[in-house]
Amino acid sequence: MSALFPPARSGSPHGGGASQVLLSALVAEAGAPFVWVGTDGTTYQRNSVFGWDGAIALARDAGTQGRDDVYA
Repeated sequence: MSALFPPARSGSPHGGGASQVLLSALVAEAGAPFVWVGTDGTTYQRNSVFGWDGAIALARDAGTQGRDDVYA
């Protein structure tokens, strides 16, 4: 399982600009290996994908030359 902590106004399309946690599991039996939650535990989005496959690692580039369309 991986966790990434995008700060407030990170560009995430979920959570209305609030701080959040992006969770990923390599294998997700329920079919939602990517889940965006608030720091209070509120679920913002579950991303279902074909099969069980998620990600083994998550990353964020906080540099000044990052792409505008990528937040994590």
